Amino acid sequence: MTSLAPRGRGRAVRAVAQGFRKHDDAFRRSGAVPGRRLASRNTAHPRTVTELNVSASEPMDDQKNASGQPRPTPTPPASSVKTESPPKKRRIVPIVVAVLIVAGAGAWWHPWSRNAPGGPGAQQEARQGGGRRSGPGGPGGMNMPQPVHVASITQGEMPVVINSLGTVTPLANVTVKTQLNGILTEVHFQEGQMVKRGDVLAQIDPRPYDISLRNAEGTLAKDQALLQTARLDLQRYQTLLSQDSIAKQQVDTQASLVKQYEGAVKSDQANVDTYKLDLTYARITAPVSGRVGLRQVDPGNYVTTGDTNGVVVITRLQPISVIFTTSEDNLAAILKPLCAGTKMSVTAYDRTNTTALESGFLETVDNQIDTTTGTVKLRATFDNKGLGLFPNQFVNTKLLVDVIKPGDHRADIGRAERLVGRLRLCGEAGQHRDRAAH
Repeated sequence: MTSLAPRGRGRAVRAVAQGFRKHDDAFRRSGAVPGRRLASRNTAHPRTVTELNVSASEPMDDQKNASGQPRPTPTPPASSVKTESPPKKRRIVPIVVAVLIVAGAGAWWHPWSRNAPGGPGAQQEARQGGGRRSGPGGPGGMNMPQPVHVASITQGEMPVVINSLGTVTPLANVTVKTQLNGILTEVHFQEGQMVKRGDVLAQIDPRPYDISLRNAEGTLAKDQALLQTARLDLQRYQTLLSQDSIAKQQVDTQASLVKQYEGAVKSDQANVDTYKLDLTYARITAPVSGRVGLRQVDPGNYVTTGDTNGVVVITRLQPISVIFTTSEDNLAAILKPLCAGTKMSVTAYDRTNTTALESGFLETVDNQIDTTTGTVKLRATFDNKGLGLFPNQFVNTKLLVDVIKPGDHRADIGRAERLVGRLRLCGEAGQHRDRAAH
């Protein structure tokens, strides 16, 4: 039926054209020109266009004739009077034309014309589908031969793999903030640079804290001198007390003064250490190794400890992890080798699930199941030496749960098919839930 649609549509168009030609031939045979003749329904008294024009002008002529005498009507020449065709024939021709138009429209809009390979419906589907190829059972592949290959039966290992969707998550994502209030004078990193832990990233003006440090060191020196004098006096008083030359109360007072100075010296030392630490904080260093992002503040700005954006964000890329989910039905197959200490291989693929990005191992399983989705989170770590994984990247993961080897009792065909089918269904259900969550 699909191949007959264009021929049926062509017949309808040719029929419509023949109907219009017959209609014009009928007008020519009657001797009238289409669109110029106005006929009355009374065939006994046909009136031409000239007579109608004269009749229409008679009221105006009567108004102009003051005597009230009717003016004679001019008689048209005999050659201008045309006879009309019988009314029945004139009625049949439009009806035939209308029927042919309806038949042509029905053939054009019939459902089989939409499914034809060259029809408008197929062209519209091709535009909407973005040039998708029709499958073997589709309109374009009904008569196409399908390739068939012959392969020999061999024994081999059959891996049991769980497919899932995951997100690349860095092991460390640190926002570097200042611990002092001051003017940012220098920036020692480039955006996108790989830095190591302890590298200097920026410098805050250290002069106010240097001055405070020297002031604290002066106070410490003064209190240390007072402590030294108090200790010498205490020794003298103790000697005099042994000779019974002074009262014991004076010796006790001097001993308390010595302890007072010792406390002051400890407080001064703490102040000195605080200002030294401030000078250290004036040099902003990288807390972790990783890749720095875009600079959040430029040199010359006054930074404070309350800034939420910080100076820069450092993200650890090597190693990196991928967090993915799987159905709770797969927990038994995952936890058994994981608890036994087996390193379970995980491969990360790109969004199209065609290119392998990195290979790693399963690190851990979350401690609870999400009751809303019936899934559990897992974390796999990757060395990421080629930097194929980027933070927050969407990836497809394939977790190797087990390998069924030849000769194993688990190599029973029916059992293997049931296991693989159940895992595939669970993986697809988890992917649908993840897509719905995203």
